Amino acid sequence: MRKTFFFMSLFIFTIFIFNATYPNNRKLLLLPVEDVIFRARSNDLELKNLGFTLIELKKSKKNLYRSLFPRISTTFGSSDSISTGEEDSRNYSFNVTLHQVVYDQLSSPLLFKNYDISLEESRLKIEERKKDVERQSVILYLTILLSEEKLKNKREEHLLYKRLFELAQEERRMGMNTLLDLIEIELRLNRVQLDEEELNAQQAIYKKDLFNLIRLDSWKYQIILSDDVDEILSNLLGLDVRISFKELYEYLLSSMDIFKNEAELYHTAVRNDFDIKKMRLSLRKNRVNQKLLAIQFLDNISLSYGIDFTGEKFFPANTTHTLAVNVLFDFGIVSSDVAVSRSSAENRITESRGAESEVLNTLYPISEGKYLKLESYQTLRKLEDAKKEILKNLQVWNIKMQNLLKTQIIKLKQKDSMSKNEELFKLKLQMGEIKKTDYMEFLIKKNEFLLELEEIKYDFIHLIWEFEDLFNIKFEDFINS
Repeated sequence: MRKTFFFMSLFIFTIFIFNATYPNNRKLLLLPVEDVIFRARSNDLELKNLGFTLIELKKSKKNLYRSLFPRISTTFGSSDSISTGEEDSRNYSFNVTLHQVVYDQLSSPLLFKNYDISLEESRLKIEERKKDVERQSVILYLTILLSEEKLKNKREEHLLYKRLFELAQEERRMGMNTLLDLIEIELRLNRVQLDEEELNAQQAIYKKDLFNLIRLDSWKYQIILSDDVDEILSNLLGLDVRISFKELYEYLLSSMDIFKNEAELYHTAVRNDFDIKKMRLSLRKNRVNQKLLAIQFLDNISLSYGIDFTGEKFFPANTTHTLAVNVLFDFGIVSSDVAVSRSSAENRITESRGAESEVLNTLYPISEGKYLKLESYQTLRKLEDAKKEILKNLQVWNIKMQNLLKTQIIKLKQKDSMSKNEELFKLKLQMGEIKKTDYMEFLIKKNEFLLELEEIKYDFIHLIWEFEDLFNIKFEDFINS
């Protein structure tokens, strides 16, 4: 029993020592926000797939050029003939055929247009995904920064409540408050401790999300975010020098006149919106496909020329030349393939004609042309709905920004009032007009207010990001345009 207890104690002690020293063995990694964005983009699987698709799409263009040139096909064969009482023989055959599409509904220029649209669509998807990854990275970065700020504020609040509880105990011994007052303060202290633990856990989760986003092993690295809120604000505005939030606020306040021209803002947002760009590309592709169906009854005309070499020796000496014309008709209900060929071999000329028809082969309840028109109509409706949504989002954003600017004005007034009240509390405390617990209650409220003041910075950043999402343009570029 004693041996078991000894080994269990040794095991627990070893685990404790390992856990205590293990974090110190991790590499320290300083991460600015630009580095997080770069790492997130480099490791994003969807972005890699989109890039691979674009490369393959560029390679596929040669297939379009290939259709403009003749297609060459060759066959070679040999056969042995063995008969009883006769001499064995071997026959050789070799064929070369050239096939060229002469008319294909004049589709080649339209196919190249379709290719260019697909290429533009692929690049647009990559641009959109890059923007999404950048937004995710910055928002997560800001979330961790705000979490650290909340945790710092909560720890300060915890210390203030501990001091308040100690002072309340002294006042209780002096008969200056009741037991219920003391219990109430203790409950609030316990609640603050619980909040602090929850913030610690939440911050750990956010950091795990960051490790996952940039594809790093948490047991190898210890991450420290090197940028603060003011630095990120300066980067968003494209400023080479770091500015304070007060300077940013005054800058935004002086720039709000450019947001009053709603019509210009609306046209900018519609012109740059990713979804609208994709829908417009879809409409262009739809029109190209409708043009491809414009001449339905004559599908294509093709020529082929072939030479057959046959004989008992290699290289075969007997030749047959064949020239063929193939015409494919498609009337929807009936499709017909008409072929005319002329062959010549050893002063012999052979002509042949043939036709094959299929009934109800390409008949659909809704023809392809009508389906494309229906698809075009639906896309146009979606386009109009998207424009209305953009106008609504623009108006909502403007309301949010105006409200946030007004909120900041009120908060600044509250800050001045808080500073004056603090001086007044200190004076009254020295004169014995208030208790120490009253002053500590004031400091707790001041601590809560300082966090609210800090959170406004993050609200401004999120609004700037909403602006960039809405207009698909850098906030700094719009301000300076």
